[in-house]
Amino acid sequence: DLWNPDWNPNWNPIGMPLEACLLAHEVCALVNSSPDVPAPDLQFHFQPMSTTGTPAVYLDDFDAFTASVCILRPESRGRLELLPDKSLRISPHYLQTPGDQALAIRSLEVAREISNHPLLREIGAKEVDPPPKVDLEYAQAVAQTIYHPAGTCKMGPSSDPNAVVDPSLKVHGLEGVRVVDCSIMPTIVSGNTHAPTVMIAEKTSRLLRGDAK
Repeated sequence: DLWNPDWNPNWNPIGMPLEACLLAHEVCALVNSSPDVPAPDLQFHFQPMSTTGTPAVYLDDFDAFTASVCILRPESRGRLELLPDKSLRISPHYLQTPGDQALAIRSLEVAREISNHPLLREIGAKEVDPPPKVDLEYAQAVAQTIYHPAGTCKMGPSSDPNAVVDPSLKVHGLEGVRVVDCSIMPTIVSGNTHAPTVMIAEKTSRLLRGDAK
């Protein structure tokens, strides 16, 4: 008998709420922070749910959507160091430049403008836990990494002291070592890094087959 009188239509057979089984982002958008910007400098992801916790692992029990936004082409630069004891020190240096700081604040303003659209307000949408003020302090408090680190093994000529690999992705000064991922990007792409990383891998596979002949 497959009928279960206690079955909850909001849960699937493996015991997870249906909202958690959806795509991570139902709607994405590339947005210009102002009319003066020649190309989108913000990327939005809209999730049909509300979560709490850091990372956001607890699903709230009310109907909601979440607007997440990230800065494209950030100016701030982090640092990855190999220390004398062979440990790694990672210094992200998020929001270190005035440009990034201003854009972080503007990104939250745009998110609130979208969320306060009359069509959303018609269905009763309202902001959950609105901040008393949208400023740099608030932006730093709510900001999180979006898991797209890049550029720690920059590609460039050997004359560039910051370059780690050459155009064939071979490590300068070493034999038989290549780096094949988004760490070789001189600057991060304006969007998600998965597809460009696949492209880098495909290109490198052709280079390796060429070297083997």
